[in-house]
Amino acid sequence: MNAPDGFRVKESYRVRYEEVDAQGIVNHAQYAHYFTGARVAYFRALGYQPAEFASLPSQPVVVHLEIDFRSPARFDDHLDVWTRVVRVGETSLSFTYQVQNADNDAVQAEGRTILVTLSMKNLQAVRVPDDLRRRIETLEAKG
Repeated sequence: MNAPDGFRVKESYRVRYEEVDAQGIVNHAQYAHYFTGARVAYFRALGYQPAEFASLPSQPVVVHLEIDFRSPARFDDHLDVWTRVVRVGETSLSFTYQVQNADNDAVQAEGRTILVTLSMKNLQAVRVPDDLRRRIETLEAKG
């Protein structure tokens, strides 16, 4: 499968039985979990390890989530969740996601999150660190 335009980071999943609802399709809430895992993969692609990232003095946290459902995913489907940052603001990061069926390229869902960088000391919004900005700019500029 080719990456959707502009996307460079992918996390793959196999839909598990406990992720489907009574209709046999992936429950809508599960996509938030897929997006979280994809964001972790994105930060790894930036060179951060989860334990290292968790110890930073400021960290981005989700303040907004949107999901548009395009086609149902089912038990045992192989999904690729593509992730990118489309905007770096003063204190925020805007991510977009595209969930594709790896076997037939069908787009299952698209989503967006906004994360605000908080000081872990007082939980107040702070500027996105310059190092993080540079790493995102470098990754997103690859073509």
